[in-house]
Amino acid sequence: MKISTFNIRPIKPEEIDTAAELLAAAYYDDIFFKWCVDDDSHRSKIVSEYYKIYLSSKGCVAHVAQSSDSDMEIVGVSVWLPRETEEGMYEAINNVVADYAPQFDAVANRSHMNEPITGPFYQLVGFGVAKKLQGIGLGHALLKYHIDILDKAGIPTYLEASTPYYGGGVYGKFGYKPFGELMVFTDTAVLYPLYRQAKETSINKKTAFIYDESYFWHNAGEGALYEPDGGYLEPGTYIESPKIKRRFKNLLQKSGLMDKLEKIKPIVATEEHLEYFHTKRHIENVKQLSNGDGGNCGDSAIVGRGSYEIAKLSVGGAIAAVRAVSENNLINKAFVLTRPPGHHAESDRGMGFCIFNNAVIAAKYATKNLGIKKILILDWDAHHGNGTEDAFYEDDSVLFISLHQDNLEPIGRGRKEHTGKGKGVGFTINIPLHAGSGDAVYKYAFEQIVIPAAERFKPELVIVSAGQDTSIFDPLARMMVSVAGYRDMTIMAKGIADKHAQGRIVILHEGGYCPSYVPFCSHAIVEELSGIYTDVGDPFIYAVAGTSYQELMPHQKERVEEIRDFLDLS
Repeated sequence: MKISTFNIRPIKPEEIDTAAELLAAAYYDDIFFKWCVDDDSHRSKIVSEYYKIYLSSKGCVAHVAQSSDSDMEIVGVSVWLPRETEEGMYEAINNVVADYAPQFDAVANRSHMNEPITGPFYQLVGFGVAKKLQGIGLGHALLKYHIDILDKAGIPTYLEASTPYYGGGVYGKFGYKPFGELMVFTDTAVLYPLYRQAKETSINKKTAFIYDESYFWHNAGEGALYEPDGGYLEPGTYIESPKIKRRFKNLLQKSGLMDKLEKIKPIVATEEHLEYFHTKRHIENVKQLSNGDGGNCGDSAIVGRGSYEIAKLSVGGAIAAVRAVSENNLINKAFVLTRPPGHHAESDRGMGFCIFNNAVIAAKYATKNLGIKKILILDWDAHHGNGTEDAFYEDDSVLFISLHQDNLEPIGRGRKEHTGKGKGVGFTINIPLHAGSGDAVYKYAFEQIVIPAAERFKPELVIVSAGQDTSIFDPLARMMVSVAGYRDMTIMAKGIADKHAQGRIVILHEGGYCPSYVPFCSHAIVEELSGIYTDVGDPFIYAVAGTSYQELMPHQKERVEEIRDFLDLS
């Protein structure tokens, strides 16, 4: 489905009941309403009546998204209240919520904001999109419709939230940025600026995008999936194909997002840079294969003619990124379209399409040359980042966190018990997730493990090995992350960088093998990283609307909590 199949307009009085029911469904599991109304059987009715009062009040401004199909169904709604609300509105709400009034009162009391607000403003108090249509960009369009109107009028807009990481997803598109420490939920509701803050931030700090045309010229040969052709394997396109990342680059250009990024050329990494991690024997082997007819430099790590120079440029892109965010006062975020990828490459051999380890060499460059003392490397590729783990297994200056599908390649690596050695004990965190884990599972793992671990470590730089092979359409893994899931992970990774690392974050493109879906996943990551948004949505997610990709099932929740408790992060 496309955004163009919906009409966004002000709500009509006769649509208030329908809109309130949609909001009740959207907020049934919301942390605020679950806390206020702990009786599940009453919550839907109370939330519906609650929003009817808002929607009927004088100052309320609400917009709906209406399907242009024959049924003209209301499929989305946003509700805004001005600074001065209608007299008696909260008394009416108290009558509706009855026995739950004290809980609602605790949050309705807005006398303790952590940012003084003067003049008029509008506050987003309700937002929802029909579940069957989530993830296609409709929510983005619905919120932006209203926020743009107010922004042109110079009236700020705010999101009410109770924790620094609550209010992600579509809210994050508009620059949700927490101020101060975590607020106690029962004491106050805190208003966080929306959209205007994002524009101010984007003016002050730019996002770099780094790639080179030669990245697409690395030739991994012909084959089937990850095996070379021959025997019964008919020659075809090797699964690690240049067209996947080229299509992503093309989408950035087509959407106009590329024009708004700061383009930086990669440097050519030297042999000295490569030797920060790799052995001379491995480097020489790659060089000889590259100068000859090519070949395998390890385990499924094909070197084509000229691939040595391209691989040095891929490493150089990662080095250029950490230099940019550390030395350039106008840049604190960077995305590198690295190819060949790197996180599987070990010191003395390539592995899993990776020749040299981009993330490892960039991290070591930062500590050796840029004065960075503590680095978080966060790896969300579906396959364990074995090479990166090896590099820092006995090192307490790098916290390596890998979220991956349990017992996928490399088999036997990435177990929760693998936590480091010597002074590095506790600085490797492995989060092996069950196959079938989707958006909700990854978000829960971030909340329960990644964010608390980062809080304890306090990194000065964040490097993300971003493998989009955790996507719901990927052929080499069985995870179920959607475009929206990658948005959420990027928002949370940025939150860590903002809190601890002066916003310094570098994202390196690792795996991802669905040529049609990877471009949209990676485009969403760059949108969230930069705070610059387009009308690109998720054109495929409707096909899996009935699956469990948005659910946190008991066995998945149990796995995350088991790892959290093992690591003593509870």
